[in-house]
Amino acid sequence: MHFLMALASIIALWAAERRWSTHRLCLLFLVIGAFAAFFDLLTTPLITLGMPLLLLLWQRAKKTDVMLRNELAFITTTSITWGFGYGFTFAFKWVLATLVTGKDITADGMNQLGFRMDGGGISVFTIPEVLRGNLRGILSLPLEETFFPLICGCILAMLILAILLDRTALARVPKVLPMLLVGTFPYIWYCVLRNHSGVHVSFTFRVQMITVMAVTCSLLYIVDIHACMTTIKGMIQKQSK
Repeated sequence: MHFLMALASIIALWAAERRWSTHRLCLLFLVIGAFAAFFDLLTTPLITLGMPLLLLLWQRAKKTDVMLRNELAFITTTSITWGFGYGFTFAFKWVLATLVTGKDITADGMNQLGFRMDGGGISVFTIPEVLRGNLRGILSLPLEETFFPLICGCILAMLILAILLDRTALARVPKVLPMLLVGTFPYIWYCVLRNHSGVHVSFTFRVQMITVMAVTCSLLYIVDIHACMTTIKGMIQKQSK
């Protein structure tokens, strides 16, 4: 999946440079979703949607005429087409296997889907447990330790400092909201595939690379290092006079 994600991200950046229309980008995500379903065994397929989509949103955020409503519509359409490509390919594999083997693979596939979502109604995993387990996986430390609060504190401090040093930083916040929305995709995935994400937390936690990427892109967009350094130099010069 990581190779497919990298390839999809490269193609997405290439398409952004050539100013592909939303229609063509949706077709691209349709194909990406189909390839993800063909090669993946339900490990981390979501990264083939989240990572290329974040790169496209990053490129689109640089435009001055981008509206939040349009970005939400873009996220919705590309996500739906990716999901259609992924779901249709999975269903086609079941139907094809049923025709070849003569066994009802489709019914078995639907049963497996229900089991991976909620354990067939007998799941022992609650949503908070699944989220907590996957967060622990990405941090490699218990949440009770200070590492997680320290990360959150550093991010918050960086944002506050950037806003204080660069007054235009606050105006850039609305443009990163679409990226932060995509950053929530892993947790929506965990809630939908609750049982699967609880049993296989040893690899499902890797989907959160989408969240890490979303937060990183948002910080890099909001924090104008050059403007902050200029403000700091001006303050130093005033103090030295």
